[in-house]
Amino acid sequence: MKKTLFEELQRIHSITYGKNSEVMNKVLRKKLNESEKIDDPKKADLVSDDVESFFNTLENIDKELSQQSYGSMKHQKEVETVQIALTLLGYGLPRFGVDGLYGPETANAVAKFKNDNSADLGNKLKEYRNLSSSSLINELVTVQLDDVSYSNVKVDNDATKYDYVNVELLDDLQKAAVAADLVLTITTASSGHPDQGTDKSRHSKQIAVDIAILDGMGANGASNEKNGNPKFRELGNRLKDALVQLGYTWNKEKGNEKAVLWQTSTGGNHYNHLHVSNKSGASDAELSNLSKNSSGSVITSEMIKLIIEKLKQRGVTSEELKKLIDLTNKKVSQISLSGDWLDITKSLLRKLETYKEKAKWDENAYRGGYGSDKKLVNGKLEEATKDTTWTLEEAEETMDYEIKNHYAPIVAKQLGSENWNKLNDKQKAAIINLENNDAP
Repeated sequence: MKKTLFEELQRIHSITYGKNSEVMNKVLRKKLNESEKIDDPKKADLVSDDVESFFNTLENIDKELSQQSYGSMKHQKEVETVQIALTLLGYGLPRFGVDGLYGPETANAVAKFKNDNSADLGNKLKEYRNLSSSSLINELVTVQLDDVSYSNVKVDNDATKYDYVNVELLDDLQKAAVAADLVLTITTASSGHPDQGTDKSRHSKQIAVDIAILDGMGANGASNEKNGNPKFRELGNRLKDALVQLGYTWNKEKGNEKAVLWQTSTGGNHYNHLHVSNKSGASDAELSNLSKNSSGSVITSEMIKLIIEKLKQRGVTSEELKKLIDLTNKKVSQISLSGDWLDITKSLLRKLETYKEKAKWDENAYRGGYGSDKKLVNGKLEEATKDTTWTLEEAEETMDYEIKNHYAPIVAKQLGSENWNKLNDKQKAAIINLENNDAP
């Protein structure tokens, strides 16, 4: 990547200026291939280099930690502590280092740790939730949908996100979605499902959800096994089959602990959505893979417990902590977010991407506007779906926000403030566009 990046920068600069400059040949080569770690007191500097205090901080993390969105990142003591722990265990952060920010690099390290330790995490999960205890059936663990993060389970942005749902049901949905190779969206939970007579519905008991969006698409008004969106029906069948393999009964909920209603009129129109319920624990099948796949890059309680065990087995010294606390790969001061380079960057993006009003699938995401997989809504970036549209003004606002809050700061941090300031406006614009094209 570094070699390719440098060669591309040389090529762009050569096209623009006809020859390579001293900055391109010396400064960029040095900065793209060297890692300079500097203690930055402005970062989350609350972690102590005292070993006992360090472990106490880890043990007192009482919430799940999720990846932060660009533009809204905040330094967190808990994140910094986990970054240090992962680095000590061999899961390094070569690009941004220990900085207390939960970005993509930290998320990748978390996911790799989960992947490498999936069996141990599965046992920790079973121990943590006490799945072997029959008491769990009578006292289910529920969680607010807005407080969880799964790689393959999403939630509609309406009142549903404030509903509480059996976490074991969510874990099973994640496992099934991964197995079916799709992303499901919970569109209804307990909201909108009032008690029916003397018998409360499973929705009201917080053990059932409806899924009306699969891979970002809906059923298009399906009311039988032939009409509506055939692709949605295909994905629904795949999800249903995966749930059945996990022990869910198809189209017969009464008398069964776990059930999925799909392609049936029993209990309503279940041609346009899947109804899935679970009044017991998570499925034991392939439990060891649960933490590998479940919750994506979310730092969970069982992960923290396993990290502590492995660190204590390895041993940690105060000297090691001193070397890692509050380190960043590059020190960069606040860059100016205005100037000719910003206008040139936008001009290049307009030429390379061209404006698209409606999102279309492009390699790994829905993209529109000026090639963005996100849209700026009320000051925050939201993931684009197949239904996302941008006015020209919205596309411009999104582009401006991403350049200022994401792409330009990343490039400036890679180069360092001094060398960023040595570049002329055209060079800055070319590098930022390259970073944009290389982004996942």
